Amino acid sequence: MTTQTKIIEILKALSEENRLKLFLFLSVKPLCVCELLQLLNISLPTISIHLKALKQANLIESKKISRWIQYSIKKTKLNLKLLKFLKEELQFEKNFKKEIHIIKKMKVLYVKRKEKTYSIFNKLSKI
Repeated sequence: MTTQTKIIEILKALSEENRLKLFLFLSVKPLCVCELLQLLNISLPTISIHLKALKQANLIESKKISRWIQYSIKKTKLNLKLLKFLKEELQFEKNFKKEIHIIKKMKVLYVKRKEKTYSIFNKLSKI
């Protein structure tokens, strides 16, 4: 695949607002679907479709942790350049700054109890 083709695929994947947000959220720190659902307030099937599109465009990767799948940015040269550009352009956007602050303050705790694992996370409601 040529660099031009890669860029076209990336831009197609990021042309949808929720996918762009997912990409930016995952640049802050790795997150699981339950956290992403809370941040975006969209349905599970919809978020799965968006994550699949980002994965196919080679923008994100996943890692299984217990019963959860944690998503993160795939650290390629092209992805890191794109992230730098996006963050520079969005740094003064009020909503972007608020969402990034929320993500940084989120805490995920994986609790194991009687052979079952539970995800407990905390999102700040007042910023």
